[in-house]
Amino acid sequence: MDQGALKYQTGQEKDQLRAKRNKKLWMSKLPQNAALTAEEQELIKTALEARDEWIETSRNFDYVHEEMLVDYYTYRMKASEVRYDYFIKLVKEKGLSRYI
Repeated sequence: MDQGALKYQTGQEKDQLRAKRNKKLWMSKLPQNAALTAEEQELIKTALEARDEWIETSRNFDYVHEEMLVDYYTYRMKASEVRYDYFIKLVKEKGLSRYI
């Protein structure tokens, strides 16, 4: 297996572990007497997933060498960033930013 593929595979494994840890972290930040609605929980979860997607895309961009893939990942990074910004805006409007 070449070195680039090994780094990519390790990066994916780290992302999966990070996603699990993020879910545990934001759940642990919940006050004992405060219960979030299912909609609020889903919004926080989606915002965290959007952030993870953005991080993963930028990490994958570092290993791209072909011109077409550079264009693809450039577009995808911008789309991921805009998606994350949108969900952060929604989280802030609901007053849930302390969970992110």
